[in-house]
Amino acid sequence: MSRDSVRHAIRDRLLLGMGLTVVLGVVMAGAVFVVAASAIGRLEGRVATLDRMQDAQHALELSLLSQETYVFDFALSGRSQAIEQFHAATQAASLAYADLRGLAVDFPELSGPVEAVNSASRDWREDWAEPFIRSAQRDGVARGAQAVSTSEILFAPAERRMTDLTNTLAELRRQSAEDAARTVPDLAAVVIPFAITLAILLALVGAWLVRSISGPLLRLNRTATALVAGEPVTFEAERDDEVGALADVLEQLRQDVGSRYESARQEGAHASVFNQLAERTSFASDEAELVEAAMRAIRRLVPTPSGDILLANPSQNRLITAVAWGEDALEPGALVDLDRIDRCPGIRRAAAFVADDLGDDLAVHCPAHPAATGTLACVPMSALGKTVGVIHLQRAEPGAFTPEVMRLVARVAESVGLAMANARLMTTMESQAMSDGLTGLRNARFFDPYMEQELEQAQRDRAYTSVIMLDLDHFKVFNDTYGHPAGDEALRTFARVLGSSIRASDVAARYGGEEFVVALHHAGLDDACRVAEKIRAAVEQTVIEIGPGRYAKITASLGVASTETQVQELRALVAMADAALYRAKESGRNRVEAASLAGDVTILAEASRRRRGRVDQAQAGSTGA
Repeated sequence: MSRDSVRHAIRDRLLLGMGLTVVLGVVMAGAVFVVAASAIGRLEGRVATLDRMQDAQHALELSLLSQETYVFDFALSGRSQAIEQFHAATQAASLAYADLRGLAVDFPELSGPVEAVNSASRDWREDWAEPFIRSAQRDGVARGAQAVSTSEILFAPAERRMTDLTNTLAELRRQSAEDAARTVPDLAAVVIPFAITLAILLALVGAWLVRSISGPLLRLNRTATALVAGEPVTFEAERDDEVGALADVLEQLRQDVGSRYESARQEGAHASVFNQLAERTSFASDEAELVEAAMRAIRRLVPTPSGDILLANPSQNRLITAVAWGEDALEPGALVDLDRIDRCPGIRRAAAFVADDLGDDLAVHCPAHPAATGTLACVPMSALGKTVGVIHLQRAEPGAFTPEVMRLVARVAESVGLAMANARLMTTMESQAMSDGLTGLRNARFFDPYMEQELEQAQRDRAYTSVIMLDLDHFKVFNDTYGHPAGDEALRTFARVLGSSIRASDVAARYGGEEFVVALHHAGLDDACRVAEKIRAAVEQTVIEIGPGRYAKITASLGVASTETQVQELRALVAMADAALYRAKESGRNRVEAASLAGDVTILAEASRRRRGRVDQAQAGSTGA
């Protein structure tokens, strides 16, 4: 869900909720105001009416008392103004009666007292006061005290009715006060339900808002907490609103972070494998350990049901199976049936090659790893400009190898190929350092440590070890006669004859110049003498081609010594063989002499001195003249 397309549903709900709250508040407040105003208006109207009735009652009472007073004044003084004032008071009483009658419409209980006062006061006025005034005016004689006494007697009913009216008004005012006192509870009885209703409505609105906003947010929070705790969860959008959009964003973020975490975890695991591979290759002692390390790394990084690792021979014309797995896998050491190694697409391209679908008619197949279906990857192992070998991986399904997988395999091939090339280079350099460049035999630098190990092994095996010292006869004369190239060819030919005359378990070395030495594994003195005689005879019969149509022959003198004579120390053994060689030369050359314990100590010391000199000469790189 894009940011622009997110519906503002929560905002709309909030606005709607606030609008409903405002409307409900206004409606409730208006209703309460109307009810309260109506009640207060009624109370105020009732009180105002009672106040006006009280004023009218006072006015009526005052006018009645004034009438009586003015009649008394006329009766006692005879003043004519009193009669006028009496009529004015009568008129005022009529107006007061009229007000009371009008106001008594809302108070029916007042009608009786008002009419009673009116009737009593009218009876007093018509039956006594007005006749008395007319009589006094006609006769011209006021009756004085007798008239007052008569008036008081006749006016007493009006006073009693006035008192009743006053009491009735007082009772009405008391009732009005009680009504006013009851108005507050009545208003409360109206306001409280309104308030409760408003609270309930607000609570419902709040619950609706909480359910639609807080609930989804709380569930998102719980999901996020569970995610932090490592639980497998997903963020689900419950509604198409802002919270739903947030859930979608969080889910995308979770997937992205999960993908990055998984990628980082895989990269860490791959880095660990490559670190272990680097350690294995750095400590590997031969190519077999390197191949095993490569296979284990590949099987861990890119497991496949079928595959192999093929190594190229030094001549770069054959592929040899180093390791293979799966059905119909070749045995280690088996030759691959190819006329040349570049028949493999990976080797020919000098880069990784993948056949995504071998079932396709146009697919390129690899004859080094025949397969008819699935996916095949050919990854060459190259280093120092040469092809060391190739890795083949096969899976049954098409398109099984992604670029990332091929990158891992190529990295393994590069690492192992470089390690193997370095190992081969080191082996070659060590071989060159321990071999004579002219003859191809081992040199003195190799022979002495080898003999030390051979003597120790013979002691453990309780077997004999023998040494043959060889020297070409009159080799300086041969060089001076035929030249140094012919001398070099003579040395090479002699080395070939020597190598063909001994066993594979024996070792021949050039000690320096024209002197050679042979170590015979598990051979006593008699066996060593027979081998020495075999070598002497073979050399004597060998013809050396020193040029076109030119041939020459050489002979050799040999001295033999063995641990069978109780000599176990290398220097003494070689010195005894050298002393025997010296005797062979002194005895006419081209012969074999064996050492004995009865040999002259002086001769042994001289032979040892000569031997050390020749060894030093060989280590200095001299080939002899």
